Amino acid sequence: MRRVLLLAGVLATAMIVASGVALAQAEPQREPLNTTFLSPCTEELILFEGFAHFIPQRVHHDQGGGLHGTAQGLNQGEGVGAVSGAKYIYISLNTGASTLRLDGGTNTSSAVFPLTIIREGEDGSPDDLVGNAVFKFTTNANGELVVELIIENYKCV
Repeated sequence: MRRVLLLAGVLATAMIVASGVALAQAEPQREPLNTTFLSPCTEELILFEGFAHFIPQRVHHDQGGGLHGTAQGLNQGEGVGAVSGAKYIYISLNTGASTLRLDGGTNTSSAVFPLTIIREGEDGSPDDLVGNAVFKFTTNANGELVVELIIENYKCV
């Protein structure tokens, strides 16, 4: 089911990028999250609205100009099926870590991203989605992506 879940990638990427910003600022942040998602369970496009919350947990500046930190992200919201009008809710509590070179060196971010999407008022058919993903991204001093690791494991239940 690799790459099927665009929502997971969008949310995790947003979490990783924002965690770097949040880590640098060392303050919690809340951002609106609006995206579309093609559910492999219902084969329907879902329009989601909600919020992404970023909570830095530990920040450490090293002597070499690096910023290391961990953060949690809580993504939650509601969605509507574009064709059926069915209502959905989603929630994900993410954990992530970043190493940022403030001098323009290599940057690495990773996140574990569990995700649950529940169709409201369902009839017992397997139209809910549960699972998790692991993301790791590394950029070089020029900002070019040199490592992209995405491992996904999702099921329709």
